[in-house]
This record gives sequence, C-alpha cells and structure tokens, in this order.
Amino acid sequence: MEAVNDKYLLGYFTDNELRWAPDWRSKKDLFDDYMLLPPEAEGKNALVNFLREKYGKIHLLNEAWSSSFSSFDEILSTTYAPKTPSAETDRSGFLKQIARRYFKVTYDAIKKYDPNHLVLGCRFAYRPPDEVLEGCIGCVDVISVNCYTNPYSNDLTMRLADFKRMHEMTRLPIMITEFSFKAMDSGLPNTRGAGVPVKTQSERAKCYEEYVKAIIKQPFIIGYHWFQYFDQPSEGRFDGENSNYGLVTIRDEPWEILTQKATSVNLKAEVLHLNPEEN
Repeated sequence: MEAVNDKYLLGYFTDNELRWAPDWRSKKDLFDDYMLLPPEAEGKNALVNFLREKYGKIHLLNEAWSSSFSSFDEILSTTYAPKTPSAETDRSGFLKQIARRYFKVTYDAIKKYDPNHLVLGCRFAYRPPDEVLEGCIGCVDVISVNCYTNPYSNDLTMRLADFKRMHEMTRLPIMITEFSFKAMDSGLPNTRGAGVPVKTQSERAKCYEEYVKAIIKQPFIIGYHWFQYFDQPSEGRFDGENSNYGLVTIRDEPWEILTQKATSVNLKAEVLHLNPEEN
C-alpha cells in the first residue's frame, strides 16, 4: 500500500454523514430499521442475539416489552417493537453495539494496512447520540463533524458547546470537516444544499473569517475543511445541489474576495489557536 509511508497524508475518513438517529432522511431509530429486515438478514439476527443475551429467557423480554413472543426466534419474523421504557432502553443499547461494531471494523481494517496514519472518523452530520460517541472511543483518533451554520447566530455558539461536550465525553480532538457559505451574486440558484445564502461575495468572505476565528479558538478543535473547491453546476449535481460553495467557479476562476480572505485568515490560524485572546 503506497500510502502507508506518505508523510503528507494525515489519515482516512471512514464515511460521510451516516444516519445514526432520526433526522431529515428518516424518522426511525436504527433499532426499528433493523426490525424491518428479513429473518435471514445478518443485522436482524444480530438484533435478536442482542436481546437473547440481555434477557436470557423470552418471558423476561415479554414482561419488559408487554409482548407475547413464544421464542426469541419469533422476533426474526416481527417487524415492530413497542415503545415501552424497556424497549427504549434496548434501542439505546443496540445503537451502542452497532456503533462499536462499525468503528472497530473500520479501525481494524485501516490499521491492518496502514498503521502509520490516523483514523479520522466518519464525518458526523450533527452531534450524534451519546451511545455512538461511546462506541467510537478507542477506534478513532479524531472526531470529524460537518457543521454548516451562521457565524453571527446563537446556533454556532450552541454547536461549539456540543463539540465541547463531545470532546469531554471522548477525550478526542474535533475536526470540522465541512462548512461553507454561498452568495446570491454568484448567479447560481443556491436552492439546494446546506447553509443559508448571503447576498454578496464580500459577506461570504466575512462569514468565512468569523466562522474560522470562532472555531479555531477552541483548544479541542484541531482543523477545518471548507466545502468545496469548485462551485456546483446551476443545473445541479447528481442530487440536485446547485450552490456557490466553491473557492473557484466551474470555469476554474477564483472568487478572489473569498480566496484572499481565506488566505489571510488561514495564515493566522495557528497563532489564533495558541493565543485565543488575540483577534
């Protein structure tokens, strides 16, 4: 593997914006998704084995769930779990097991072929449930999270508080792996994709500056990635996103107000990180 001795490589991401909890993609918990799997599915069998190991006897599960299963195997053909307090506890416990399995498998696979570089996590789309954070401890070197927000709003303050709690729980550093701002004077629709549009490229550059200054002053945040190098096409990419996210246009022409500001801010990033009281 050529990358194993690459001194310019930091590490590997294992995925991007996996769904760990109900969100804009589905209102279901992962436990309920697994319940919908067919009896022969490995995931469904893993769920039933989790319940079997926890309860031991089917009558104990029935008491906890207010159910009437004749055996654990019967659950393999069942697609619904109740919302009793005990079942909710099982949802939480199984989520931690899913997370632990995911992070361990990906960590072990990467380290098998490249022990010299970091495992940078799976680029959370938001603060994941605590069970997921607990499951990743020992199996990632960095927690990566995408964070689109207005640097002038209370939302950024709340996000930073979330990141601090994530760090305190895991004792791992945080990397912001996506953020961006899009401007309406770009001529692009900006109707699809994360983030709220601003009016001009000057506002876009100022948002970049304020956002980076806010995050880089946090001692537990070790880096940030802008999304993305080039703009999206006005007709939309594969999923319809059509926004002014780029440092350059689709014709490879720099958005100079933004790139000049980013250059200036980035050159000061290390100093700001080490001396957060400076502006």
